[in-house]
Amino acid sequence: MVPNRCPWAQMASAHPGDPGQDLLGAGVRGVVEVGAGRGVQAEQCVPHRAAHQVQLVDRLGEAPSHRGGGLDEGLEAGGDGGHGDLRGTGGGGGGRRDLFGSTTCVHCRAMQGWDAPALRSPLLVCPETKQRVTVCSLAEAAERMGVSDLVPRRGNQSKPIGATSTVMLRDDHRCAYPVVGHVPVLLVPEQLLAERDAPSVDAIDIADQRYAESYEERAYYNEAARSQTDRMEAAPESAGLAHLLEFTQEQRLAFPLPRRTWVDATYEPVAQWEAFRHLAPLAGKTVLQLGGKGIHAVRFLLAGAAQAWVMSPMVEELQHGRALAGRYGVEDRYRCVAGIAEEMPFADEAFDAVYSDSCVHHMVTELAAAECRRTLGPGGRFAAVEPWRAPFYRWGIKIFGKREKGVHCQPMTSERAAPFFAVFEEASVAHHGALTRYPLLALAQLGLELRPQQVYRITKFDDACCSVLPRVRRMGSSSAILARRGGGHEQ
Repeated sequence: MVPNRCPWAQMASAHPGDPGQDLLGAGVRGVVEVGAGRGVQAEQCVPHRAAHQVQLVDRLGEAPSHRGGGLDEGLEAGGDGGHGDLRGTGGGGGGRRDLFGSTTCVHCRAMQGWDAPALRSPLLVCPETKQRVTVCSLAEAAERMGVSDLVPRRGNQSKPIGATSTVMLRDDHRCAYPVVGHVPVLLVPEQLLAERDAPSVDAIDIADQRYAESYEERAYYNEAARSQTDRMEAAPESAGLAHLLEFTQEQRLAFPLPRRTWVDATYEPVAQWEAFRHLAPLAGKTVLQLGGKGIHAVRFLLAGAAQAWVMSPMVEELQHGRALAGRYGVEDRYRCVAGIAEEMPFADEAFDAVYSDSCVHHMVTELAAAECRRTLGPGGRFAAVEPWRAPFYRWGIKIFGKREKGVHCQPMTSERAAPFFAVFEEASVAHHGALTRYPLLALAQLGLELRPQQVYRITKFDDACCSVLPRVRRMGSSSAILARRGGGHEQ
């Protein structure tokens, strides 16, 4: 075997301050070994086509008819399946497609962040057609689509993201999606199309109920997440996560026990406790946090989840979750994608559990409920902690205002929860805090904020009193929506 360094990598190492130096110094795969007479295939590194050619190795067999093999078969370890520097699938004859579906050398791939786990995940699909999407460079996407340029899909969005240097290309090569800060943005209004095709594709109207709220409120939520990331050490969730690190692995696997360790919803602690009990145990499972900044995904990883995804249309929320995951040592199992619940960018049966905290009431539930069920495997569980429209809601808003200023907030109702009962084989709603939740929120507005465990005890007393009169109990404005997909094994 004769080592052959990518010429672009050599150029990078000659430029002080270039990130390529650090990558090469750290041993990132800038060296491609060329096999001697064993199916060597010469291809070009598309992002730097003018600069060099890269020779890729195929050691899966002497003849093209012997090629094949599954994802990553023998390649990570550099065994008989292939060389460790060239991770990927064994393609049919005529050259080799790596795991990223690209012909880009490993050094250039690392420079562009293509090794970010979410970008390589087989769980990601186009939210519109549910076809698989694969990471590649913008140049390669344009080449595969047979054009010189990609343009945003027509629509009335004021500032589409537009083309990025790395994109997610749909399997039919008819569209791609941008990647921002290693986060795939799988939102239909952000589609990138061939310039020649764009006029013939229906324009997107972001006033559509699927997209309206996300686009109207993204500035607010992105700024809020950015602010919390900047002061992460002082954020309340940091103290709770740091406390979990003091537990042994065996203790964390007991999730959600002890209750005070895991419950962090100040004014919905009983509903959250019910939701966590419904989802447990999490050890070894693939979990989705639907909406939010990733705090619960990090908790679920500390509780033993094999992988936790966060999906939000707000990129800064996803970046906040990534920062949290890195801070608490679970970044290798944290994944994120920009998307919406009405058009989830995930393959069928991708998850064992889906959790949402105060986000479902922002969704079009007729669409979101069906997508939640589709992405859960047999026996998969869904849980959401949501505000419920109670008789005192309107008066409370008039007197004390909303907890979040300037955003839409339409609490759940029986009609809005009905789709979960329609699509899931099992579903229920539990109400809490009929008498005390709004007074407690009012006290918080006046500066007296209680701890979750104090609110838990008050709410349990409230529920016990109201249980004598079931109609009053159903007026509770804190709710847990619990559902289970049929099939699988009972927990």
